[in-house]
Amino acid sequence: MDKPLVSFFFATLNRKDVVQETLEKLHEQEYRPIEIIVADNCSTDGTPEMIEKQFPGVKLLRLTRNHGAIAARNIACANSKGKYVVSIDDDSFPGKEAIVRMVSEFEKDEKLGLVVFDIYNYDVHIKHYHDEAHIPDERQSIEKYNWSGCGGAYRREIFETHGYWEEWGRQAPFESSVSAKAMLMGYTGKQFSDIYVFHHWSPVGDPATFRRSEIADITACRSTLFFAVKFFPMNSVTLIFLFKLAWITVFHVFDTWRFTLLKGWFSGWLKVHYVMKERIPLSQQQVNNLSISLNAKGR
Repeated sequence: MDKPLVSFFFATLNRKDVVQETLEKLHEQEYRPIEIIVADNCSTDGTPEMIEKQFPGVKLLRLTRNHGAIAARNIACANSKGKYVVSIDDDSFPGKEAIVRMVSEFEKDEKLGLVVFDIYNYDVHIKHYHDEAHIPDERQSIEKYNWSGCGGAYRREIFETHGYWEEWGRQAPFESSVSAKAMLMGYTGKQFSDIYVFHHWSPVGDPATFRRSEIADITACRSTLFFAVKFFPMNSVTLIFLFKLAWITVFHVFDTWRFTLLKGWFSGWLKVHYVMKERIPLSQQQVNNLSISLNAKGR
């Protein structure tokens, strides 16, 4: 019997060196068949040219403008064909046998909709040890719905049924929205200790600069509001959540003398009627499983 196709996808902007390494590592995967889709947000450092020259088998989407990370991921995902779709960052990649194990778990459990990858620091486990020998080999699994876009996989029918990731801004809780949609379809999410990715930490450069930017604060607060409106049930728990979020935005002003979260809060309420039209509320227990952060930054 033919094995199912697995699609990897990520978005990138001006990170040629890390993209080159990521693509090399993806081609070292033991699982086949795979496809790799890269959405390039108008890089000017030679990233798309490098991909075309060194990795002709990669499906490169040369976008005509910078769509941002989330919208570009959606474009890449829409161009995928795999039964299982794997989200990574341009600086993360799975362990060599991770996808073999992932597919095995999906195939034997029809209720498994989301596999949350464990995350290891690249600089510790690859640069220092040069291999995966120091990864614990004791196999464990837990039910989990919180995950990072640098390492997670889900069934294709989830986004075919409920749409792609919400494009609410660069700091949107898009991972949690996939989990919410999976639960709405009756799927579970799990993390397995031997299914993992290696991820670069970026203390400098564009990713780190963005994390400290004003737009990150604004979109994080606004997106947290939108997420609650779209996925939370209408009950007292949700009202308390929104009240606490409002309190945090006000406290942030007095704590930092910056108005970024407040801008996000008010800009969110100006557009919240659009989100109301898309409401697909979860049960309270499902919301509890998501453990949505109240610090408006998702961290």
